[in-house]
Amino acid sequence: MKCICLSILLVFTTWSANAVTRSWTNTAGGNWFVSANWTPNGVPSGTDVANITNNGTYTVTIATGTVAVVSYNVGGASGTQTLALQTANSLTAAGTVGANGILDMSSGSLLGSLVILPGGQLVFNTPGNKFLDTLSLINQGTVTWNDGQLLNGGQPATVVSNGGQWLMTGDNSFNGYSAQTNSPVWINTGLVRKSAGAGFSQLNNFNVAFNPGGVVDVQSGTLRFGGGTNNTLGGSFTASAGATLDLNSGTYYDAGGVASGAGFNRFNGTTLNLRTNIIPGLLHSGGTVVLGPSFQNAGVITNLTLDGATLVGSNRVSGTFVVNSGYLVNQLTVLAGGELLLNTPGNKFLDTLTLINQGTVTWNDGQLLNGGQPATVVSNGGQWLMTGDNSFNGYSAQT
Repeated sequence: MKCICLSILLVFTTWSANAVTRSWTNTAGGNWFVSANWTPNGVPSGTDVANITNNGTYTVTIATGTVAVVSYNVGGASGTQTLALQTANSLTAAGTVGANGILDMSSGSLLGSLVILPGGQLVFNTPGNKFLDTLSLINQGTVTWNDGQLLNGGQPATVVSNGGQWLMTGDNSFNGYSAQTNSPVWINTGLVRKSAGAGFSQLNNFNVAFNPGGVVDVQSGTLRFGGGTNNTLGGSFTASAGATLDLNSGTYYDAGGVASGAGFNRFNGTTLNLRTNIIPGLLHSGGTVVLGPSFQNAGVITNLTLDGATLVGSNRVSGTFVVNSGYLVNQLTVLAGGELLLNTPGNKFLDTLTLINQGTVTWNDGQLLNGGQPATVVSNGGQWLMTGDNSFNGYSAQT
């Protein structure tokens, strides 16, 4: 027993003797790997803690090589302290960027953990790829994504928790590695904004939690979210005129979100599970819509519009269901007092559908088509009102 205790004591004593807190002293800036820039002199490594917190305005540069320390801290009481990551290699540590601090990443990899405190900044510059691998990133300050693709992989999967501002000024992608065991996660309670770039900015293969209080604001181009098997839609989504929020693929669940703006907010993806209600202002322009047993009036539609998506399942309508385009499959019952409105010139596909009308179907515009097996059956016991000149065409190879 004495031998075991002595061994533990020796290990602890050795670690304590080697662990050093080194502080940057050269307020003219310079190279991380120059011993004289630190006090006590020596390049931080291994079990060291590196502090870049002395007041002044300067830049500490990691231009080459690999940095692995226990932790680093950037940001003092005054001035601006910048840590510039320019290496093709990695920075591995528990990092904190406080007020007046900037982590400016032009290339390389971040591993470990990183906390951006209020007043702190993380900046992604230059067209080069940046790797955020097995990283826990908590943003309470400002992340400015100006250029370059962001990528991640490895286990544990990267987790981004944005409670501050995440600002996109270009057209780039943040790509999660789709083949890994656990998908990367994005949790948003702050602001995500695309303010420039006429093309696409994308987050791919993340499980995204848009939580209450969070804001997604698209002012230019298209902001696209794709992939992920468990995406929740809370908070608010806005798209300015000429801009688009595009939920392009993946599986989504309503969580009290609201969409607005003069642009387009659209679900165009794989599966949208509406558990309790619609996301007001969100166009159902593609993918599959599934209604849960607690949707609106105990699973009965009181207010829903399709603009190209497919509604599946056995569904009932007690209020107003508008189909501007898209697909109805399986079974739909229009209850007494309910109304199905078939609007706009777009085609509507009633495929392998049993349509039971006990209320009102108002067919204002657009061709109706059907196909597949089992063949569509329409049972009209209410009113079927036609206000235009259109055709309901059965697939000629079946009856």
